[in-house]
Amino acid sequence: MDKVIQELVAIDRQAREAVRSAQQRSEAERAKIVQEKEALSACYRKRAEQKALALEKSAGEEADQKVQQLEKAHQASLQDLESRFDRRRQQWVDEIVARCIQR
Repeated sequence: MDKVIQELVAIDRQAREAVRSAQQRSEAERAKIVQEKEALSACYRKRAEQKALALEKSAGEEADQKVQQLEKAHQASLQDLESRFDRRRQQWVDEIVARCIQR
């Protein structure tokens, strides 16, 4: 009977060791999963930040191009206006003087 009890105690000890080992492996796997999840999150966050920076840079470049186009258009308009003024300046001065003299 002692032998049966000793065998049962030994089996129980082995079973407890197997359970403890399984729990340790389970905890280790859970920790590994958490680490992998954090690594993936960091990777996705980094990709998102890089994409956001690229989009921001692209938008900035587009805005700079539009500003340059607007400045060119403004300069062209200004030159056209100055050219018209220079062509008609004497005519307008003559008309103003003539109207002043008529009164």
